[in-house]
Amino acid sequence: MQPDAPLPAAIVEPLLSLYCYAAFAFDEILEIFHSMREKGLTPTVNHFNQVMQAAVSKQHNQTDKAQLLFKHMVKNGPPPNATSYNILIYGLGEAGDSAEALRLFEEMVANDFSVNEATYSSLISSIIRTGELEKALWLMQQMRYNGVKPSQVTYILVLQELCRKGKHQYAASVLNDMQAEDMSVDADTHQMLITSLSKALGVEESEAFRMLFTQKQQPGI
Repeated sequence: MQPDAPLPAAIVEPLLSLYCYAAFAFDEILEIFHSMREKGLTPTVNHFNQVMQAAVSKQHNQTDKAQLLFKHMVKNGPPPNATSYNILIYGLGEAGDSAEALRLFEEMVANDFSVNEATYSSLISSIIRTGELEKALWLMQQMRYNGVKPSQVTYILVLQELCRKGKHQYAASVLNDMQAEDMSVDADTHQMLITSLSKALGVEESEAFRMLFTQKQQPGI
């Protein structure tokens, strides 16, 4: 963006919000953001979060820029809040950097920030992409232990990976947890569960259905 005249301070802040949520190039968003200081405005944590959210969006896909903004906050202020961490954990997860996402998660916990379902789900999604299924299952257990209810999307993501890995006993247990919370699986995941178990045990799909949905707690499934 190259305005003909300097922007008045009064419109810089609302313009930043507009640019972050509309279809503008990320460089234009940064230009508005940096112009705040030129106008004597001190960016708040909310301003940083808006720009970080835009950076990690699928439209811009610039998680590295979000990391730089986060590091600036840590070093120079304003201090990042739980939303800042959640945004970056999501971005890192989408970028496939589960190690850094997990480090930030642990930092959140150490700093007594509130960890919500979105935080866990972003992290679990990232870890599953790396094939670390046991770690993802451990995180789901931690969620429930800490009173955070996994979403249906998170459950289904884990179920699908369990099927792909042939972990049918775990899949049956996760399915049982879902049903205990009055959640259901979509048609594709339902069929994946049945087909996966049928092939693994060499039984008809009707028998696999019976084993999953009528005897889920029986050992050995």
